[in-house]
Amino acid sequence: MIDLKNPAWDIDDEYAFWEDTQYIIPTIKHDIRPKGNQGMNTKTKSACTMVWAVNQIIRLFGLDLTTEETNNLYVEVVEYCTKLWYVIGSWWSTPKACNCVVKWWNEIWYERYNKEQVFWVQLYWSNPDVLEALDKWHLVWYTKYAQFWKDQVDWYVYRDKYPKTTGHRLNLKWVEYVQATWWAEKQDSKYGSQDNYHWAIWENFYIKDIKTYINNWMYGNCYLILPISCMLSSIEEEKQRIALMKAVNAVIAVLTSTRWDLPEAYQELSASYAAALRDQYPEARKLMKEQDKKVYQSVVDFLSYAWKYAGEEEQEKYAELAKYLRDKFNLM
Repeated sequence: MIDLKNPAWDIDDEYAFWEDTQYIIPTIKHDIRPKGNQGMNTKTKSACTMVWAVNQIIRLFGLDLTTEETNNLYVEVVEYCTKLWYVIGSWWSTPKACNCVVKWWNEIWYERYNKEQVFWVQLYWSNPDVLEALDKWHLVWYTKYAQFWKDQVDWYVYRDKYPKTTGHRLNLKWVEYVQATWWAEKQDSKYGSQDNYHWAIWENFYIKDIKTYINNWMYGNCYLILPISCMLSSIEEEKQRIALMKAVNAVIAVLTSTRWDLPEAYQELSASYAAALRDQYPEARKLMKEQDKKVYQSVVDFLSYAWKYAGEEEQEKYAELAKYLRDKFNLM
């Protein structure tokens, strides 16, 4: 159960996972989509960080709800979160909000609809799982800071510059969700946008190439919610495996990035130790050639490992620095 005395949930939540998680992505075989409008209630008007997660679950399990039923569901989620940590109208992190929605589903909602419990995974936009999930008709979370809806001539997003606006959380969807019409002549898009306002014109558009916008008007992280049965091992086993791999990557990173500054007698020992770890754990971090990038990756890997041992304030700084380095230097 949720610890009411500790509302500051973080990305180390029980059901939170990352890039190296082992799972399968099932194909969605229905065409039921979220019909909610978060703007219809003052409690949900600013709750897009929670609404996107609810919409993913609706799509995932094919919950054929009316707009009114979906809107009531949004309100229920927000009220659940306000009892624990959320202040209506305030800003909050996506991981905290996602944890809250997933906990709510796993403790209350899944039994109501006789469905599975779920877990969620954070992915970088270039991870092949993002396109695989879309190709299999899932929704995939993203955050944008651009007024893409200004391009209303053909609903097709591809410009060099857009006016910025406040952040908004939505879901990516496969382009086949939107039937080609006279106002959408270009069909080489990879992505569409699933709005939170029941097909509001300003939130429906195509995205030709996300890379154009990453770290300019769009975050690099994406989020995907899946049933627990898609995990290739148990939740506990997967958590233990990830903790082990974080430790292995941290050791390899330190060994390889510091090798050339060690006395010659220890350089070979350092290299052989790193090689032995890679042989034992093939999924460990691969060897990098560029020394500067190798050092940056070393910092990121050790921050990832050390994160769970830090205090809440330090955890935020660790995560912020790791994200900055990953985005700037295209690190893992």
